[in-house]
Amino acid sequence: MTQPNHETIINTRNVLVRVMRLGPRESSPQHFHTEITDTMVGLSGPVVVTEHAVAAITSGEQTGTPQPKEKATEVAVSLAPGERHSVPPLTSHSVSNPGDEPVEYLLIQGVGKYDFILTV
Repeated sequence: MTQPNHETIINTRNVLVRVMRLGPRESSPQHFHTEITDTMVGLSGPVVVTEHAVAAITSGEQTGTPQPKEKATEVAVSLAPGERHSVPPLTSHSVSNPGDEPVEYLLIQGVGKYDFILTV
């Protein structure tokens, strides 16, 4: 039986705190949130947080759906245990495990309404 990929510590209307687990070479989908900031704290690792480059949305491409903000360059931050990195709202990002052993990180999400929007 496989272990769940997270354990919820706090879940309120505006804040969510979880211990997240990633298997060897596993990563989360590339995504963003419209209101909340994601703060990741390495528990074992390294854990890599990548803020992805995103092209500007032209007026002809506006769909009414939330879009990530424009970002010219990709930024990857490797977190050792105890290190943290915050990703602001509307920033396309993913979290990955580059290693051969499972890793864990603390995910703190808030303050605001939770959503999870995949980045194409």
